[in-house]
Amino acid sequence: VLLPTKKPASLGISCDYPPTEQIGTMIIGFDNASADTAAKLRVGDIIVAIDDNDVTDPSSLESALKKYSFGERAEIFVMRDGQLLSFYVFLTD
Repeated sequence: VLLPTKKPASLGISCDYPPTEQIGTMIIGFDNASADTAAKLRVGDIIVAIDDNDVTDPSSLESALKKYSFGERAEIFVMRDGQLLSFYVFLTD
């Protein structure tokens, strides 16, 4: 019996460390992001959490995404121009 495998989730973005002492991971580009994600997030946004998972750096973003599957919806918290914003997005593969 073959069990269905979990298809890993992604935001479809490229990211890096923020240029300052800011905690999180900065979006530097879009790879295969859904139109929904690309319309809400911007290059330069700093992701600080996904749902209740803190994002402190690029590796913690990757770890947080392992908890999700392709097609699931997640709330993404970002710092943009000094303001904390949140968006619901559907995760891609």
